[in-house]
Amino acid sequence: MVLKNQGNGPVTDEFWVDFYVDPEPVPTAVNQIWHEVASAGLVWEVTAAALPLEPGEVLTLTWGDEYSRPPYSHLPGPIPAGTPVYAQVDSYNAATTYGAVLEDHEILGEDYNNITGWVLPMSLSGCAIREVEGFNARR
Repeated sequence: MVLKNQGNGPVTDEFWVDFYVDPEPVPTAVNQIWHEVASAGLVWEVTAAALPLEPGEVLTLTWGDEYSRPPYSHLPGPIPAGTPVYAQVDSYNAATTYGAVLEDHEILGEDYNNITGWVLPMSLSGCAIREVEGFNARR
């Protein structure tokens, strides 16, 4: 999964990323973690080691990397082609209503844009997942 900072400031705060497999309902908001809406999902914790993430910079997350969090994840096998999947950047922080990174769209009261979804065109056994562009850091 490739994350891109589309904002005008660096991301300096640690944050979580959730990957939802065939969720019902579809995730729409922060603090709606994968296991609340799906039976399978993955979690990454992006720590200070990956930061700062400068404007325009990307971060690639793969399952099994240093940011993967198996204790918070469950993927029982390959994901079949045609399965709807979603990814949410800055998905969780129980102490806030905006996650860990206060972003432009949250400051301005605009539509929440940290979630992207698609239908897998082929079976997926690893996590080479497309770019998630809705990450707009502001400092």
